[in-house]
Amino acid sequence: MLRGLSRQVSMAFDNVIETLLHRADAEAVFLCNEAGQVLASRMTRGRYERDTLAALAAGSFFATREIARLVGEPEFRCVMHQGASKGIYIQNMKLDLLLVVIFGADTNAGLIKLCAETLCEGLDRRFRRGDAKAAMDEPLAGIQLNVRQGSLFERA
Repeated sequence: MLRGLSRQVSMAFDNVIETLLHRADAEAVFLCNEAGQVLASRMTRGRYERDTLAALAAGSFFATREIARLVGEPEFRCVMHQGASKGIYIQNMKLDLLLVVIFGADTNAGLIKLCAETLCEGLDRRFRRGDAKAAMDEPLAGIQLNVRQGSLFERA
């Protein structure tokens, strides 16, 4: 688990979630640890109680992990809640971090999931080696989210 982030890694996380925020047309993106402590965040619309939302999202995710165990699944990697006007997507990363994405009803939930999964896989790959210096040598902002907004679901 990451206990503290260097300035370089923190800035890289900020850049990556900024990219996700705009590519997926999200309202807010948080990267937090298992306790719900926010490590990086970006918002475009709305005013959210970031720390409270991150803590509650972490609690929701880990309650769902226990449900997965009870039904014989090792874990559910992601959780999505959708309401009439807002949705929230939470994805677990191999780094014991959670990615939390808040989006509006006009945003395609599939696009949120696709962009978030791509981002998490890229971050997991960078840090899988266990060598923090090597992970920092490759800029996290270089993770490709090869999705242009609107390109997946255009009407013919």
